[in-house]
Amino acid sequence: MLIAPCKLWTGSRTGGRGRQYGQMPNGKLVHRETYEKEIGPIPNGLYVLHSCDQPLCYEKTHLKLGTPKDNALDKAIRGRDCRKLSIAQVHEIRASVDSNNKLADIYGVSRILIGQIKSGTRRQFV
Repeated sequence: MLIAPCKLWTGSRTGGRGRQYGQMPNGKLVHRETYEKEIGPIPNGLYVLHSCDQPLCYEKTHLKLGTPKDNALDKAIRGRDCRKLSIAQVHEIRASVDSNNKLADIYGVSRILIGQIKSGTRRQFV
């Protein structure tokens, strides 16, 4: 069985310095738009997951539907849920006025972790 290579989006992106996703001119995420056009509708509450773990990929054979729990499990299996932040990044997060959601996207971590960093309840990052 041949596996198709990733098709990487080279246009606009969303997500900052962390995990960036392709963004179409209409504001939709490329992988979601591709899924809807090539495979079918996305039911409410489901995510479009990348089997290739490449957020800029929009190859339809790499996309699958999953729950938020499936997405969290994928992150854990691939080691993305325990990404370590540098001390400099922790200081940047604490000094930032951006929302926890935006910072989570930028740094590729959960908004809960961002909240813990900002409140000082989570101190071990390196």
